[in-house]
Amino acid sequence: MRQLKVIMILSMNGSASGQDLAHNLGVGLGTVTGIVDRLVAQGLVSRHEDPHDRRVRRVELTPAGASVIEEINNAGIQQYRRIMEHLDTETLRTLDHVTRTIRDVADKLASDKTDLGKTDPDKTDPDKTDPDKTDPDKTGPEKTDPDGPAVPGELAPDNA
Repeated sequence: MRQLKVIMILSMNGSASGQDLAHNLGVGLGTVTGIVDRLVAQGLVSRHEDPHDRRVRRVELTPAGASVIEEINNAGIQQYRRIMEHLDTETLRTLDHVTRTIRDVADKLASDKTDLGKTDPDKTDPDKTDPDKTDPDKTGPEKTDPDGPAVPGELAPDNA
């Protein structure tokens, strides 16, 4: 299974260092070496020197490895099409709507992730995000009484 994950990572990223693969797999470099050795022996990946850092060896898919990924993707697409052929038009429209909604949310999350380094003063100022402090009728967890100080734990009547 880890071999499959390595070729899938390589298909998405083009190439990866052993360190990158170890991080993505959650294993040590020694384990990655064994996995890559087996994939090299099968002719699915190759190792080469990183052009920017000669100390680093990069792993990339061979044409045979790319062919395996293509076969996996084609099998998935064929199965997906078989499923779609059995759905009525209304279900397909609903699926389209849900898929677009999910994509919009994913795009927004990706956008928010790139904005992590930027701060929005409205979101970081606790006085602006605390509903008790932004509600002019409240000064804390209890409402104030116009005739006197608030009684802790007691809410003012609705007509106050």
